Amino acid sequence: MMATPYGSPLLNQWDGHLLINEEDNIVMSSIVGAGRKDSNNRFSGVLMGEIGQAAPGGTVTP
Repeated sequence: MMATPYGSPLLNQWDGHLLINEEDNIVMSSIVGAGRKDSNNRFSGVLMGEIGQAAPGGTVTP
């Protein structure tokens, strides 16, 4: 038996993969980000979701 803890049927059915539903204006993703990259390819901004662990030197690994 599976419980449905969220009030949204869409959230209960989401399998964790990217979902784009243009009809209902919904995007589901395991990570979202907002920011910019500089000329050295460095990101400055915010990430929200499962981003993994930072390795030595600041590299993010899943």
